[in-house]
Amino acid sequence: MEGGRRALVFLGAAALLGILAAFAGVVLRGGSAAGLHFVGSEACVRCHALEANAWRRSHHAQAMQPASPDSVLGDFSGVSFADGNGATRFLHVGTRFIARTSGPDGAVRDETVTHTIGVYPLQQYLVAAPGGRLQALTIAWDARPRMQGGQRWFSLYPGQIISGGDPLHWRSANFTWNTMCADCHVTGFARNFDPAERSFASHWAEVDVGCEGCHGPGSSHLAWAAKPMRAADPARGFVSGGTPGIDVCGLCHARRRVIASQFTYGRPLLDNVAPDLLDEGEYYADGRVEQEDFEYGSFLQSRMARAGVTCSDCHDPHTARLRAEGNALCARCHEPARYDTVTHHHHVAGGAGAACAACHMPSRTYMVIHVRHDHAIRVPRPDRALGPDPCTTCHAGRSRAWASAAIAGWTGRRAAHSDGAATIAAGREGRAGASEALAALARDAGAASIVRATALGLLSQQSAGWTPSVAGAVRQGAGASDPLVRMAAADAAGADPEAAAGVLVPLLRDPVRAVRIAAARGLAPLAGGGLPVAARADFAAAAAELMASDLAEADRPEGEVAAGALAAAMGDLQRASRAYDLALALSPGFAPALINRADLLRIEGRDAEARDILEALIARKPGDAEAQHALGLLLIRQGSLALALPHLRAAAASAPRNVHYAYVLDLALQAADTGAR
Repeated sequence: MEGGRRALVFLGAAALLGILAAFAGVVLRGGSAAGLHFVGSEACVRCHALEANAWRRSHHAQAMQPASPDSVLGDFSGVSFADGNGATRFLHVGTRFIARTSGPDGAVRDETVTHTIGVYPLQQYLVAAPGGRLQALTIAWDARPRMQGGQRWFSLYPGQIISGGDPLHWRSANFTWNTMCADCHVTGFARNFDPAERSFASHWAEVDVGCEGCHGPGSSHLAWAAKPMRAADPARGFVSGGTPGIDVCGLCHARRRVIASQFTYGRPLLDNVAPDLLDEGEYYADGRVEQEDFEYGSFLQSRMARAGVTCSDCHDPHTARLRAEGNALCARCHEPARYDTVTHHHHVAGGAGAACAACHMPSRTYMVIHVRHDHAIRVPRPDRALGPDPCTTCHAGRSRAWASAAIAGWTGRRAAHSDGAATIAAGREGRAGASEALAALARDAGAASIVRATALGLLSQQSAGWTPSVAGAVRQGAGASDPLVRMAAADAAGADPEAAAGVLVPLLRDPVRAVRIAAARGLAPLAGGGLPVAARADFAAAAAELMASDLAEADRPEGEVAAGALAAAMGDLQRASRAYDLALALSPGFAPALINRADLLRIEGRDAEARDILEALIARKPGDAEAQHALGLLLIRQGSLALALPHLRAAAASAPRNVHYAYVLDLALQAADTGAR
């Protein structure tokens, strides 16, 4: 396909049958290790009473609860909350908690609250919807004390007018609990989505994040505990070894894409999810959080993570509270006489500026009232900040130059280390020389793995192509010990699979699923005959896993589009078309599905129909850069360069940092200029 999506290649019938056979086997796998099952947190109490009592008071234990007078914190006494979207009234009728609110058709109905989700600083409420769905209301309860502005109803999207069909409406797919919340608010969750019926038959082992949510299924542990010779098994019957690490926390505390139908305990994080890198719009170029990024991606950037510090070094794993308050937490590792002093922090002792977290873990507020700290735990560098920095955020009205000069005055020097921020910014903007700098950053063994992976991801977006330095960086990344770097190397190599086949083929047998499926996606355009014979069986197995991973999110239009794109890349246009149909059934007007469908029509020689789809999409969403670019290319293929240029210009203007759009526009302008002569 054009515009950044790979060209479709037809696959031989025998190879396709092999892939489908392998796919059938992969779909049946999933969940936890064979023979294990969940036993419930109450089974842990008789041996682990202290831990169980601590856990019962934690936010994990209250992550989701059936609606009851004990669990519901909001005021359901008949009070109303009104904004530009109308009024919602909250009532307690008999044993039911009711939200009288408008649905997508504008009609007001009584919705019965089935469950609470979360507990502090806010609590949301779930109501049942057709097709086995639970939907999260977007009016939430502020659980903070009244003196802090709490004990009130509030909108998660204040000031926005939200009508039926809007992605922010509470009945939209973005607020379907089964899809967006359940993995991390219950234990042992299975979505069980039926694409044909567009319905869920979801189930879970426990309505909260229980003991087994972190330790894994407990049946073998109970069997181990009953044995007289328990010491014979150092893992104590747990597939995870019984002591969860950062990978377990990352299942929920990472911004990520689910790639398995159920979490498999005892396996690396990237066997279950593909974590986001430091992507534009989610993180600033210097790695500071921008969107709601859930700690994991930030913490991977920290020197603490590289030194082996884990989440439970600071957070008690059972209460989920900090192990100490304020600077005393940092003093567990960092000598107070050196660091908790005016000579170090240069602020008034005991004041807000003297808090370690104020400078090293600045906070941002999400969901209107939820204050969260950036977990990259870095030295303030206002001179290099490419987003908000803690100095000028606190000292409003002061410049970064002022803050940088103050720090230099305190220390007598400027910090010498590089965090790669300028390189990542250059890569995002497609600046000249960015490829060489990104390749160097990707090879830098001293940089955090997520920074190296981000550099590899950006390499594939540059116009320089498969240069020797790019190839060297990708090859080195493919051999990295961290699977996050190997995954990014596979994604980067997939931008030019013919040149990079030698990198991708070995990764088909990688021990980690996210790497294997990234390699399979990259090699899909070669499946019709460009693959070495010796690699075809490995490709078939990895491609089957890739299809299963895409369908793990078949309840989201993005999942169906990804599955359709893979089918199309392997020549199965009929299957691709069905996937795009399902995506549009889930979300009518979903732009990526429409663009990909237009490309299928183009492959079939039905350019007029493809043009109609793209023109209708652009009429509705003129700022959709990909649609503008796709229509421009279609018009060029039809010989209408003059008509194509406005669309190529619109694409480049809407996505000014997309190097590919700028490159294609430049070629088109050169062709137009040559033609004019």
